[in-house]
Parts: sequence; structure tokens; C-alpha cells
Amino acid sequence: MARHRKSVDEVGHAHEVTFTCYRRFPFLKAERTCQWLAEAIDAARTEHSFLLWAYVFMPDHAHIILLPTSEEHPIFSILKGIKAPVGRQGVEFLEANAPQWLPKITRQRGGVAGVDQREPPENAIDRIGIVIPFCMRIREFRS
Repeated sequence: MARHRKSVDEVGHAHEVTFTCYRRFPFLKAERTCQWLAEAIDAARTEHSFLLWAYVFMPDHAHIILLPTSEEHPIFSILKGIKAPVGRQGVEFLEANAPQWLPKITRQRGGVAGVDQREPPENAIDRIGIVIPFCMRIREFRS
């Protein structure tokens, strides 16, 4: 049985959040996926009112340290605002370019197949243990 940490969502507190790729697939090894995630974080900063302090992308998971600046956006909505667009982009990419991967990220529920959106397939990056300043683009960091 998996153990889960208790989530505390108090105004004025910074949060360290970790999320993994679906079934720990190393989707974040691809620069395309990293770019999608960086863009989603940037878009979510405005939409969900938070300050981004740091992030680390690894092949199969990501860590983010953020500070919400509004009571209107609980941490679960911030995470959904980051993860959902990346998952949608990933599924669209796979449908167009690698449909053989779709069964690996699809699960059956009550006879209905669907892509598991709890952990989108495109949520990790090939940065192992390195914090990348958010103002840098991945390409600039690599050079």
C-alpha cells in the first residue's frame, strides 16, 4: 500500500512539489517535453498567481519550489494548471508521431479506455540534479 504525505496548503507558505511521469517513463529526456513543461510552468505562474523559486527536471520526474501569492489558487489547482497542458500536448504528439505508445499510457476503467491524466506522460526533463534559472531557455543552458 502506497503511503502519501499530508498536504499542507496555507497562505504565505512556499511549497516543494514533486511529480513523476506516468509509470516513471523517462519522457523528460526529450528536449521537446522539457520545453512544453517550462512553457506550462510559465503560463501557470500568471494564471494561478505564484512565484517560481526553483525547479529541477529529471528524466522521469520534476521538483518545483513555488510560493502562491493568492488565496484563490490552492496548490492542487496550480499543479493541474502545470501538468494538464503538458499531458495534452504529449498525447497529441504521440497520436500524430508515435501511436504505438498510446496503449502504454492508456488504462481501462469500467470498460472505458482513457489516458490517465493524474500523471501526464510528459512531466519530466533530462536535467539530473541541476537547477536551471527559469529565465534561461533549455537551449541556452546546454550551450
